Amino acid sequence: MIIQWLDLVRPGYRFSGEFRDVDGLKICSKNFRLARYIKPVGIFLIVSSVILLIGAGFAYWSSKSFVDQAVKTKGKVIHLRESVSDGNTYYYPSYTFTDSSGVKHTIHASSGSNPPSYSFFSLWGLPTILSVLGGVYLIFGIFLNMLGRYVNTEEGEQIA
Repeated sequence: MIIQWLDLVRPGYRFSGEFRDVDGLKICSKNFRLARYIKPVGIFLIVSSVILLIGAGFAYWSSKSFVDQAVKTKGKVIHLRESVSDGNTYYYPSYTFTDSSGVKHTIHASSGSNPPSYSFFSLWGLPTILSVLGGVYLIFGIFLNMLGRYVNTEEGEQIA
């Protein structure tokens, strides 16, 4: 299927001549080359992927440094405060824990969820999303860049 599509956009198969609508009226007589947009889009995707992957690196570094510096301890949720906003109910936990000095702390969370939960996504979500998007953009960017080089060469011309 890709080969058939490539045959349509190869230089030997340029869209040229007169284009007419269903009534036979002339629309345009310029030479068209579908392939001229493939390589710039590929380059844009590659540049975007580099930016996304750099952002993913910073987000990962931030989350990892938090986890590395955090002190692990056991805590207990002692209360869930309910709040209704825009017709949705959110639960804000209050929890208690004892630090390494033996001091007991009670924290009232400023963020809530429905259903009440803690997930992997709250700490690692941003690096994960940015990495996946950056990777997908990079793959499609490289593919379109290579495709653009292929369709923009004249027959018999060497690709450097």
